Amino acid sequence: MRRKRRSLIGIMMACGLSLSACGSDVDPLVGTWEVQDADDSEVLTIRDDGTFGMQTGDADCTGTVQHKGDVYRVDADCGIATATGDGTLSGDGQRFAVRWTGQQGVVVYTKVR
Repeated sequence: MRRKRRSLIGIMMACGLSLSACGSDVDPLVGTWEVQDADDSEVLTIRDDGTFGMQTGDADCTGTVQHKGDVYRVDADCGIATATGDGTLSGDGQRFAVRWTGQQGVVVYTKVR
């Protein structure tokens, strides 16, 4: 009886530890990101459900982000136009670089929270 109780307690503790670790597993992309240059600034807020809101100098946009392997597919709707891009997260999780289809160069967002 004693041995069964110890085994049961051990199993319960292991399950509790693994569940708490799983519960804290948050996508590092979730949060607020910002890009500023001489002409404009953008604020991108990515939520844990894969949706985002983005405020630019020209428009307010909404959209989705989907993780596909090493790349994040970003689909934005800014009312008057839509945009699609592929993004990568830096190793330290502090920069999100997006190459928007049809635009030259890469837009680099820095995590602010």
